[in-house]
Amino acid sequence: MAVLPLLGIGGMQMYRADAPGPIKDAKLAPRIMHTARLLWFVYAGLTAVCTLALRAAGMNWFDALCHAFSVLSLGAFSTHDASIGYYHSPLIETVLAVFMVIAAVNFTTHFLALRKGEPGTYAAIRRRAGCCSGSC
Repeated sequence: MAVLPLLGIGGMQMYRADAPGPIKDAKLAPRIMHTARLLWFVYAGLTAVCTLALRAAGMNWFDALCHAFSVLSLGAFSTHDASIGYYHSPLIETVLAVFMVIAAVNFTTHFLALRKGEPGTYAAIRRRAGCCSGSC
């Protein structure tokens, strides 16, 4: 999305096609390039927080960064053959599980919640999408 405007191709159609529910109608910034930059900052921030949390849980810096990249992309790659079992740490498993759930939520939703400063944004977006029954 950030490169398409430089090529003279509109990226908003791609953004709307990829965004779920009512989020696709909300413009985060006036231009798609700015929107892509804002979402990149959300991703970079989550990666930094995940790296620090994994480091605090006992990983070295290299493994923490590699696992943070992996968990936020939901790729499930590891730097060890035994994957996370290599560490024998419920704390590391918990940190990774929490960030997997965070990564599964649309980054636009995270941005809107951070901008408003209200965790209730997640529930409001869920209600607008018609998911009040708890089945989705």
